[in-house]
Amino acid sequence: MLADELKEQTRVVHADLEKKLLSHIQVVNDSDRYVSLLRLMYGYYAGLEEKLDHHKDHLPDYTARRKSAAILNDLKRLAYPTHDLPVCHDLPEIDSPAAALGAMYVLEGSTLGGKIISKMLLKQVPTLDGAITFFQGYHDETIDMWQKFKNHLHASVTNDDFEETHRAASETFVKFKKWLEHHDAKKL
Repeated sequence: MLADELKEQTRVVHADLEKKLLSHIQVVNDSDRYVSLLRLMYGYYAGLEEKLDHHKDHLPDYTARRKSAAILNDLKRLAYPTHDLPVCHDLPEIDSPAAALGAMYVLEGSTLGGKIISKMLLKQVPTLDGAITFFQGYHDETIDMWQKFKNHLHASVTNDDFEETHRAASETFVKFKKWLEHHDAKKL
């Protein structure tokens, strides 16, 4: 299946991002540090979703799959202002439906890990309960939504399009890691 091939071909860049993101998650020991993490997540997701909006007709259940609103809701629940949030501009090129699906592959795949991250965060800071909806993904429907996305990916991306899908997925991982690295100096 196409998602399995993407997983194999992006394994290294995925692991690099995961390691960097984990370093940001592990230092969350209070709501202020969590807010800093959410600000970083919002910056990348909001910028990328703005690019994906141009291809929404080719993405399954796109409105329900947008994640930046969940981040804003979590920030509001923590009584954190949501104006003037940083937004990443060094994003993957999303100039076709195939590229959009590659980027969405990364965002949708992250919902699987988000369930583990939400448990980690609640263990580290139990008072975050109610403000981790972004990391909880689709709750009990996460696996079903992932399967639905994989089926759409498989049905939509032709052999001729695969390289573009792969490129966009790889760039999404790499540029997200760069975004996190850019903010390392500011430490959560």
